[in-house]
Amino acid sequence: MKRRTISFVIGTIAVVLLAIFGALLIANDYRGTRDVSWIDEVEDLIKKENWVPNSEYIPMQDWAFFIYENGEGQYFYLKSNEEFISHINSLMNRIDRQVEESIPDDLLKEILANDKVLAVVHRFSTNSSFWRSPNNFGSNVNYDRVYFVLEEKLDTGLEGTIIVRNVFGELNSKISVWQIS
Repeated sequence: MKRRTISFVIGTIAVVLLAIFGALLIANDYRGTRDVSWIDEVEDLIKKENWVPNSEYIPMQDWAFFIYENGEGQYFYLKSNEEFISHINSLMNRIDRQVEESIPDDLLKEILANDKVLAVVHRFSTNSSFWRSPNNFGSNVNYDRVYFVLEEKLDTGLEGTIIVRNVFGELNSKISVWQIS
């Protein structure tokens, strides 16, 4: 009887530990391992010495880039703008995991006010042929702004994520958070 009780207790503990271990593995797989290697690549491309001096933002531009740091947004145009656009498209095609389906506009404003963020203003249409994303990120949706979180100071766990504003018509939009694994 005593052996049976001990075996039962040990078996129960083993099952509980396996369940906990399995849950942790599933949770880790769901979040995935975030690839942040792209941050250094982007930082190298957007160094101030690569900016065209005295460039001015014209709202009708096809592509526009802003760097937000310490609450200040600064427009810049790069000497190697075509190379940078190609790199941004490449990063967009590597997005493979959604972190948050929707975040409030206030959180995005707080991120822009506190973190270091590259903002890309462009009408991204996933109906175009260059989209090769392996998930529902590129499924017939339009994005008008994409925010690459280069450095975070808010402790939100969003460093290395890509925040996109999905556009649904004139007045409707949704902000979601994605990552590259």
